[in-house]
Amino acid sequence: GRLELKGVYAAPSPVHGWGVFTDRSFERDERVQQAPVRWLPEDVELPENLTNDVFERRNEKETRRFLAYGLGSLTNHSDTPNCRYAIRRKSHAFGGMPVLNFYALRTLAQNEEVTISYGDEYFQTRPHIKKKAG
Repeated sequence: GRLELKGVYAAPSPVHGWGVFTDRSFERDERVQQAPVRWLPEDVELPENLTNDVFERRNEKETRRFLAYGLGSLTNHSDTPNCRYAIRRKSHAFGGMPVLNFYALRTLAQNEEVTISYGDEYFQTRPHIKKKAG
């Protein structure tokens, strides 16, 4: 397999630091980007500069943490996100590795920043990060 980054690019963001932007328009429900993921061991301690890049997946039994490769960890938060994400546990494109797929919630214009909702708990557990409106 290989990681295709067609249709998106990374650039400085008006939201925060770097962000992911569309290189073309996308229709609602179209996959905008994908990022292979690495599940983290439950007891792993990450350096502080990586903790902001960690995704969490929760269910009634457990919370699992993972890092998204590619441009996945550069995707910024919005209270009105234009994308959602979903994990595919085994991707044929990545040799059975899990992959994070980002899908458009509405039509996206070319050069629009791709945003997702981090959820309220993200900011509650990271008081050093100030949530920006929008």
